[in-house]
Amino acid sequence: MGNTELDAPPPIRVPSKVRVQAQQRIASLTRWQGRLQGGLMVVGYVLSLVWLQIPQLPVAVQAFGVWVILAVLLALLVMVSRRSARRLAALYRKALDDLEQEVHDLSFRETTSTIVDQMTRVYTYDYLATRIHEELDRARRYTRPVTLILVDLVQFRDVNEHYGRVQGNQVLRRFAQNILRPSVRSHDVVARYGGDEFAILLPETDTRQALTVAQRLVERARRGTLLPPDGRRLPLPITCGLASYPDDGTTAEELAHAAEAALLQAKHTDLTAAHAPGEGSECALG
Repeated sequence: MGNTELDAPPPIRVPSKVRVQAQQRIASLTRWQGRLQGGLMVVGYVLSLVWLQIPQLPVAVQAFGVWVILAVLLALLVMVSRRSARRLAALYRKALDDLEQEVHDLSFRETTSTIVDQMTRVYTYDYLATRIHEELDRARRYTRPVTLILVDLVQFRDVNEHYGRVQGNQVLRRFAQNILRPSVRSHDVVARYGGDEFAILLPETDTRQALTVAQRLVERARRGTLLPPDGRRLPLPITCGLASYPDDGTTAEELAHAAEAALLQAKHTDLTAAHAPGEGSECALG
């Protein structure tokens, strides 16, 4: 297996829908503020004219009245401006929150589509390749074992031929979700290796412990998985080959090659078997 790196997600553009909604809200608030301020200025102008038209008022009283009207008008304009500024700031914060949520959702979908196989809903081969290198680096640092298990549905071609590819794809998905994932720990990596083959990366797991996991997989597969739509249980004979660091390889390539060799040897030995490199490591079931 080569050194495969995950490509960086493409740059995410600002969603136009969120941007347009924010612009519409801000424009609406700005129009409302402008109309209110204009209305207040008209009211102040009219009041000033009415005040000046009152007869028998001294000039000083008329001037004082105009100043009072202007002061009240100015206070109202300041109050309206402050309230509009607060609403405008709230709109900006709301638009920013919506934008961040939209970008987060887009980023999550982009990342998920990169590392998760859309048919089986387990990890992709590329993600597995990246994680193998990471776990091997950690294993070298802390002197801990790592094991790779390859799982092959040896008679899956018969399922496709008998039930069709649509049903076959559903069987693959149910096998991955109902048999593989429940059989391992939450931090183990279950990935689609290619076609009807899967891989399981087991950190801090040696050969003997991995053989126990493989035996559990073989037994559960033999009991069958649900075949929609009729809900019958279909036996799925599988073959497992495994290889462990550091006994069977010290690099990702060596580990993958050793696991593939063990898988091939298990196929030649028994259709429902778990096999690891080395004598006496075979564990045939059924």
